[in-house]
Amino acid sequence: MENNDTIFSDIERAETEAPFFKRFFANLIDWIIEFGLLFIFYIFTPRSIVLAIMDADSFLRFIVIFLVFITYRFVCLLLFHKTIGMMLLRIKFLNSNLQPLSALQKITAAIAPKVSDIRMYNGQ
Repeated sequence: MENNDTIFSDIERAETEAPFFKRFFANLIDWIIEFGLLFIFYIFTPRSIVLAIMDADSFLRFIVIFLVFITYRFVCLLLFHKTIGMMLLRIKFLNSNLQPLSALQKITAAIAPKVSDIRMYNGQ
């Protein structure tokens, strides 16, 4: 233990977990953007492809929607380290050591953001 370390050094961190409503509104903004991207995908995709997807079973439609949502989150996390909703509300993802996420953790956060070692914290 160094001279400047105390038993309270682990609770003296400047990072605080984001409140529920801040996380909720960040996710709500992201859902609105994701549905907007899905609508843009629907508008700009050739009609033959859209009709083929609509005539297919519901599993294929689910896969297309899931891929649009995951792609949005993954691209935002890789490029900006945050989604647009998180940027607007100044929230960031940190791991259990309060460090920025690694590439593997970003993939995990894009697919399953409620993993135990990834949390949303108030940011700058």
